[in-house]
Amino acid sequence: MKLPRFIIRMNKSGKQMIIGLDDTDSKEGMCTTYIAAVLIEKLKAFGRVEGYPLLIRLNPNIIYKTRGNAALAIPIDMKRSEDAGPIKKIVIDTIEEMAVFSAQNTNPGVVFIEESSEGMKKDLARFSLRAVRDVLEIREAEELLSRYGISHKGFKNGRGLIGALAAAGFALTGLPDLTYELIAYREKKRWGTPRL
Repeated sequence: MKLPRFIIRMNKSGKQMIIGLDDTDSKEGMCTTYIAAVLIEKLKAFGRVEGYPLLIRLNPNIIYKTRGNAALAIPIDMKRSEDAGPIKKIVIDTIEEMAVFSAQNTNPGVVFIEESSEGMKKDLARFSLRAVRDVLEIREAEELLSRYGISHKGFKNGRGLIGALAAAGFALTGLPDLTYELIAYREKKRWGTPRL
């Protein structure tokens, strides 16, 4: 397989982190992309978001999906490697604050990739591609997270770890192709009101 043209490379200083998140929304509202946008603003104090966040469209035939079955990866070049802990806390706190935990099929997951090996890249490339084409089990994501010591947090049953790891895996190993998606959000005071 030819290497994709879009790859986020871990920088030599080891100060880059890839944050993958998924399954924070519900059929009634909220959006994982919105939470990612909020996180990007909050994380600017700790470094620079490298390029655009990646919105990865996963297998659309998953019965557990909340809506479009997309996961996100946010690559950040940290100012200091000591910022990893505070960054993780901000991400987890933001998910706890904003995710729709009351919805039955909302089971958020977040992963933090801070380093990688060739074996890890190969395994994540396979896993990420399978997440687009197949139905994966939570245990498959947990097995890779454990094998490579990837920091993570799953909420409720942790199903969002699948998409979070797949998105972070694509950010680390590359995409076979890409498109851009423009997303707009309503002002908070307009949430829940009729659209014109």
